[in-house]
Amino acid sequence: MFVKKSPEWKAKGSEPPVSKRETGWEVEDRPPAAWLNWFMNSTAESVQELQSKAVEKTYVDEAVASVKVTVPDASLTQKGIVQLSSAKNGMRETVAATEKALGEIQASVTTHLTDNMKHISSAERADWNAKETTTGAQIKADAAKTAANTYTNTEIAKVGRDIARYPGYGYGNPGTNAAKINVTTGYDATVGIGSSFSFYAGGSYTKPVTLSLNGQGVYTIITNGVTKDTIDIVAGKMYSGRIIGTDFLLDSGSGGGAKINGQEEIYAAYNDTINAYDPVVLSEMMTRLPDVSPVPPSYSDTTAFSTDGMLLAASCPSAPYLFLYKKNGNSWYKLPNPTQPPNGHTRGLAFSPDGKFLSTVGFYAPFVTIYKRDGDTFTKLPDLSVLPSGGCYNVSFSPDSSHMSVGHDNFPFVSIYKVTGDTFVKLANPDSYPTGIVRANTFSPDGKFLALGFLQSPYIKIYRREGDIFTTLEYLPIPHPNAGIISLSFSPDNKALAVGYTASPYLMIYVRSRDDFIQMSNPPKMPDNTVYGLCYSPNGKYLSLTYANSPYLITYLIVDPVKYKPLNNPTMLPSYVCVDLAYAPDSNTISVTTYQSPLLMLYDVRLRAVKSSPSINALTNADGAGYALSSGVANDVKKIVRIWRT
Repeated sequence: MFVKKSPEWKAKGSEPPVSKRETGWEVEDRPPAAWLNWFMNSTAESVQELQSKAVEKTYVDEAVASVKVTVPDASLTQKGIVQLSSAKNGMRETVAATEKALGEIQASVTTHLTDNMKHISSAERADWNAKETTTGAQIKADAAKTAANTYTNTEIAKVGRDIARYPGYGYGNPGTNAAKINVTTGYDATVGIGSSFSFYAGGSYTKPVTLSLNGQGVYTIITNGVTKDTIDIVAGKMYSGRIIGTDFLLDSGSGGGAKINGQEEIYAAYNDTINAYDPVVLSEMMTRLPDVSPVPPSYSDTTAFSTDGMLLAASCPSAPYLFLYKKNGNSWYKLPNPTQPPNGHTRGLAFSPDGKFLSTVGFYAPFVTIYKRDGDTFTKLPDLSVLPSGGCYNVSFSPDSSHMSVGHDNFPFVSIYKVTGDTFVKLANPDSYPTGIVRANTFSPDGKFLALGFLQSPYIKIYRREGDIFTTLEYLPIPHPNAGIISLSFSPDNKALAVGYTASPYLMIYVRSRDDFIQMSNPPKMPDNTVYGLCYSPNGKYLSLTYANSPYLITYLIVDPVKYKPLNNPTMLPSYVCVDLAYAPDSNTISVTTYQSPLLMLYDVRLRAVKSSPSINALTNADGAGYALSSGVANDVKKIVRIWRT
């Protein structure tokens, strides 16, 4: 209800022109009455229109207040108000997922679906389904057993005892009776018809020859029904044959260099002067090599060989903190220092497998120093754009040289870098971290794993590498390590991981099956104190370690994946605690560092041939026996015919 009445003005008048409406009234204007009538009429009609169409405010407020709208919460059966959620592991049915949550779930599903380790391919499934069934395998095994038993029973009845199956070899020398060869086979049981063996002729024979075997009987040596004479039995030849009645029937070609059953030609280093056809005992041996020249002024925490085997790098707590040696024959001489040596005590170093870089790490900023190698010249690269913030203990490269891992003494305790050209870019931290200072750091030879050892529980962390992503393995090695880890080494075939500890048992060797690491039985000789250094040879033939008690150094011959045989100690052992060791690419040269003079030692480990005496006792602790094919002196590498092995 309006209180004021709207005005009335019915004279229409006429609308002023646009130019006047834009300029407005000016001084001394006398506007025409028609213009004034137009303005008054328009104003009156506008007010009347407003009053006729407007609504009272009170009425509107009351109308709005009377309207009641209720929107229910949404459910599985009705529309309504819904809450958003970014949770990815919830079970509620009253919230809606956000785009962010769905995107993260999709990414996880994609990663899971493309994981070839967790899922088998169609080809793998078909291959598995085509495998032999348990029933079929048992039928074949039973048939093979029956056939083997039949064959064995037949052959035993036919040939009797076969000495060639047992350790030992024959060695003949002319005695007082030039016609008799005295042979010791190393097998003491009574021989019977069909027994076979070989012997070495220590001299030539001038009469029809007989053979005395283990003092049990005398046999006439014959071939093709003809008794042997001086033309046939020649000094320095190997002869093989079989006992038939009272005769020893020579094999066809015997004495002419023809192979006998189980015989093979191998290479071995002569341990002394050996003549052609001398009988030899074969043993895996470690011998001391000449020292590098000059030796570092103080101990080395670690050493590393270049991938071409021509250079040896040694860390040092004294200036210039890095010593580089080059091989010349059997000698190693020092190269000039890099133009920019490390800033202080170097604790760890590693050559990249592609031979391009030498990385050193230590306790003094910038903590990581990387050199680019060009022949014998090492040029320092610019410092990393993202450096560890504390002292570093070790460094390692992936086998394809695409990644570098650095272990250090502050959180997150490990830094991993991607290598592209001459640039090292730090990657995002792994999904979980070591719990303390990383003291051991190594990639597996296939590049799939990175293992870290540290002094706090759980003591070990193994990451699976996929591209630039490092993901912690779900399960720890079995049994779980029980002490701080100082050293780690993967076997070259990726089937084993050796771990060195600060407490008993000090050494554990795990056999790997996919992502599982399970401890194998301990080797027969174990270290009895902290294992500081641990390294497999590149050819997988040896495992060597250094530890804190005498004799400070152990090397194992790997007979098979779960059998490690300790070698005899070298004649010149370290005289004090050894710090670390490294193998050269040839798998024969080992560098060993120690806290006392000579500080850096070199050893040679390989199969050696030792000139044998006629006594079977010479085979004690040997790894085989045979005879030389050519003459040579100590350290010559020559062909040996091996006729028996452990």
